[in-house]
Amino acid sequence: MKLADLPLRPISVDFEYIPKDDGAMTVVCVVAKDLWSGQITQAFGNELGPEPCFPTGPDTVMVAYFSAAEVEAFLALGWKLPRNILDLYAEHMRLTNGRAPNKMNGVTGPRGSLLAALRCHGLPARQNEAKRSVIGRILAGPPFSDTDRERILDYCKEDVEDAADLLAALLHQMEDAWWESALIRGRYSVATAHFNRNGYPVDVELHDNIIAAWPDIRAEMLKSIEDYGVFSNGRFKHQLLEEMLVRLRLDDVWPLTPTGARKTDEKTLRAMAVKHASVERLCNTMVALGQMKKVQPLAIGPDRRARLGKKELGFRRLGLKHAEEETRSAGYGAFRSKTGRNQPGASEFLMLRNNWWRTLITPPQGKALLYADWQSQEIAVAAYLSDDQRMIEHYKSGDFYLAFGRGAKLVPDTATKTSHALYRNKVLKPVSLGTLYGQKEIGMAARINRTEKEAAGLLRAHADMYATYWAWNRDSIDAATLSGKIETPLGWTMEVGDLRQTSLVDGEWEADGTRETTLQNWPMQATAGDILRVACIAMADEGFKIVFPLHDAVLVEVDVADVEEASSRISYLMEEAARSVLGQGIPVDVDVVMPGENLRTEKGNAMWEIVRKALKARGLIEA
Repeated sequence: MKLADLPLRPISVDFEYIPKDDGAMTVVCVVAKDLWSGQITQAFGNELGPEPCFPTGPDTVMVAYFSAAEVEAFLALGWKLPRNILDLYAEHMRLTNGRAPNKMNGVTGPRGSLLAALRCHGLPARQNEAKRSVIGRILAGPPFSDTDRERILDYCKEDVEDAADLLAALLHQMEDAWWESALIRGRYSVATAHFNRNGYPVDVELHDNIIAAWPDIRAEMLKSIEDYGVFSNGRFKHQLLEEMLVRLRLDDVWPLTPTGARKTDEKTLRAMAVKHASVERLCNTMVALGQMKKVQPLAIGPDRRARLGKKELGFRRLGLKHAEEETRSAGYGAFRSKTGRNQPGASEFLMLRNNWWRTLITPPQGKALLYADWQSQEIAVAAYLSDDQRMIEHYKSGDFYLAFGRGAKLVPDTATKTSHALYRNKVLKPVSLGTLYGQKEIGMAARINRTEKEAAGLLRAHADMYATYWAWNRDSIDAATLSGKIETPLGWTMEVGDLRQTSLVDGEWEADGTRETTLQNWPMQATAGDILRVACIAMADEGFKIVFPLHDAVLVEVDVADVEEASSRISYLMEEAARSVLGQGIPVDVDVVMPGENLRTEKGNAMWEIVRKALKARGLIEA
């Protein structure tokens, strides 16, 4: 496809701006180029009027790289948003998703920046140093001299021209029927812009007390796990861990690294906490300690709201020293993961930290927070994508896990959540979810604390019960392997390589291919990402204040008086989003957090008590 073949007139747009601590921005200038006619429009400072100085009508499409920033500029200026948006960042990330390193034109690191995108597609790119110099002058703020004005506008024009070149390169790679799904991804940048501006409300005083008392909190956490004997003088010792595992008879089940050492990464610790009650407290505490090896304050603005992508603000507000690398951020990380889901960092997004941190998220006076999530979303997606009627029936029963158990004669027909809670939560649920990730009997046995024979029997029961799903999944993997690509209903794609081929990356050989377990679960995760984006677009269009998205959920802020009506409407929009992607709706649960309450769940209570004890000892919290 060529530029002239696009269904709408492409207008390449770039703004330069100065971000503010409260999520707003001061727009410095804009440059726009009509890619059909070549006409360039620009405006600087006071030349920016109450309406866009370039075409934004229904017969045009705004083209930008990471267009959420452009949308934020529209919002800051009070301009009516363009309906049609083509986000070159999203399309670049999609087209290079899963691509082998030897096909990236020498780009081996992160590929999300505009300069990296240009290089990935064989286009010339400016040096970072040149960009930093102009960006530094913009951020220094007015007054701008005539020389500054010319220099900044030239810089802005270069981004517009770079975007035009990148679009032309991307169009050569586009498959049939990409346009409509690309516009949906572009429209998601409107929702992303609102996340960035809105931030999430936090208890500022409690946050600052936790940061100030972190050494004491850390000491209290270590004290709470003294009985395990794996720390000496505040330092973790692998030998002491080994001795503990022998004592608890877990030395045969705790995973090893390729070098033979015991794994202690966050993923392993979380998994072992679920599998083995005897080390649950130790593992959860080690996760909490690992997440805050150094002080990581949130970027809280003067409006008492934390925002992603502004890590420097967190240190600056509290007068804390920091290294430059501690302030790097990708914000919500839209389209960063292979499944297209958001991928923010735990250092600035509380929902990815240990559950007790959610104590900080609390609504302002007169407001309520609605935490809306789809019920067992991945199972629903698996059922509807595969059209497995038995799986659909069991999902619609209201409790998929017990329905599976009853159908497979693993529990009596009279079993309920109360009578068989332990077996449901510790066996049926892990088996139902683990199978979607391709977990085999060895891993499943460790996860549910059963023998490999029992685990194999449970996996076989699942395969027999949902034969249609498993046949579809196998066909999906085969098709992806043969075609070299896998795709969601809304066109998010991933290249699939041959595991037998390798590339030399930074002196090490890496496999080019895609693991079968990745392909097995990818359709569910990636389609769930499609659904979330459609839901966020719908809610943003209706003016809901979306605080943030999280995997299969969103947090929305509403007036207390509107809780009931808003809950109903949000549930409807989210269910319809699923219907638009899958042809079937997915029910939604809504939890309400009122003023004076917080987002912490029961899962975080034990750890919060440890934190609370340390704060109380310092006189920083009431008894």
